Amino acid sequence: MILAVTSSSLPLLVAIGTTIFASVTGPLVVVLMLARQQRRGKELDWEREDERDAQQKREAEERAQVAAAQLLAANAEIAARLAETNGQTQGRLDSLDAGVERVHTLVNSDKTAAMQRDLDSAKEKLVLLGEIADLKHAAGLAPKPETLGEIESTERRITELQAELDDRHRQADLAEQQMKKHE
Repeated sequence: MILAVTSSSLPLLVAIGTTIFASVTGPLVVVLMLARQQRRGKELDWEREDERDAQQKREAEERAQVAAAQLLAANAEIAARLAETNGQTQGRLDSLDAGVERVHTLVNSDKTAAMQRDLDSAKEKLVLLGEIADLKHAAGLAPKPETLGEIESTERRITELQAELDDRHRQADLAEQQMKKHE
């Protein structure tokens, strides 16, 4: 059956065609609009995530700067205490050097005491250097190789001083026992 198109049926055909076109393309347009809205929503989420990440990075950098400033202040305080301790130790050693001319027994006694103070000072220095290393680790930084080397050197010095003092104490005990035998 062939339909004849007349001028009176043309508006009807246009209406039918428009209805068919609208019923097919309408859902497609809605789907495209929803897809575009979803994409824009995702883009907004990504922008918010980027901004949040940037804010967290800025905050982490600020915390790192605060920690670095605190570390520098702590290092300055430790250095001042270390200089004071070294000055006291040096002063003690200088005063001992002036008394070297005294009686041999007094010199040995004074030298043992100085070694004990030197040992005590080295132990204090090791504690301070350990605090420096701990502060740097807490700030997420590695201690300087010079600091680690100084820690090792100080540990060796403590071991040497302790061995020398132990030997001096053994010698003094032997001398005391000898004197008691002769009395």
